[in-house]
Amino acid sequence: KERARILAVAWLAIPLALLVGSVVLFASNVLDARQSSEGESYHFIAAMFILAAAFEMLSEPLYILAQNLFLIRLRARSEMFALAVKVLLTASMVRLDPVHPLQAFAAGQIAFALCVFASLFGFFVISSEGVGVSETVEVVSGALFARSWRDLDVRLVVLSGTMCLKSLQKYLMEKGETLVASTFIPFPLPDSHRLLLPRSSSPCSSLPSP
Repeated sequence: KERARILAVAWLAIPLALLVGSVVLFASNVLDARQSSEGESYHFIAAMFILAAAFEMLSEPLYILAQNLFLIRLRARSEMFALAVKVLLTASMVRLDPVHPLQAFAAGQIAFALCVFASLFGFFVISSEGVGVSETVEVVSGALFARSWRDLDVRLVVLSGTMCLKSLQKYLMEKGETLVASTFIPFPLPDSHRLLLPRSSSPCSSLPSP
């Protein structure tokens, strides 16, 4: 029962991600109508990243379940495998089509999310250490949430919301330098390449060099 309460809260990340994704898609559609980056559609790229985020959010309850069952090696191995696939795919696509780097990075992120989800889902369905097909499907589909929402732990929801806000603040601070560099870059460079500039915590390092 305690595990069900935790997983019910973890499942809330999925509808929240759908809401955020819808806002991003709308914003990218407006941006795409004003400007394009050498044939790369901002709306299409945003849709690819949102698809990757959707699979990552589907994996989130399974991440929590793995943590609850102390399956630390499962998380490490699934992420290691997914990261290797992402790096190989991204590097190959950039090598073959350097004109569209954002599509390569978006495809790599989709591959990463799919590999993580497939690894976790497959483990919990097949492995003897897993929880079986029915419970795994319930965790991902939201059936477990629908069955136990009356017992939702409000304090855990509040704590999760606070951690989400902290993560958002950290993300905005990390990406601030990239946005400043891409806005005030002193030499002509495609927008898609500006966003791939290296970043550092030093303000001086945000100044790009050829």
